[in-house]
Amino acid sequence: MAVNGVYRQPEFLRRGDRVGIVSPAGALQAPCIVEQAAAALSSWGLQTVVAPHALGRNGYYSGSVQERIGDMRLMLGDDSIKAIICSYGGYGCVHLLPHICEDIGRNTKWIVGMSD
Repeated sequence: MAVNGVYRQPEFLRRGDRVGIVSPAGALQAPCIVEQAAAALSSWGLQTVVAPHALGRNGYYSGSVQERIGDMRLMLGDDSIKAIICSYGGYGCVHLLPHICEDIGRNTKWIVGMSD
């Protein structure tokens, strides 16, 4: 991750590390996907923390813009969370960027996404 022109790579994950799961855009059609992902991560020795609105539904999205911003800020601001996994991507992510860019630069961690 480059912040102010300086590249910082997050530390590799280790057994016992905490990983957050968020849904920054669309709502999941099958919330059991998060349960399955948490079980897989747990089998690798990682602890999972599911964001409050990761399994929510607000029309097409997993939550309102403010709820999704809150979930991302919660995970980005928590020093004990070493990686953030996005359960579902999509167009809704673009609504969050202007609100979380500063948060991304404060605490280097892995952010894993999908889709666009």
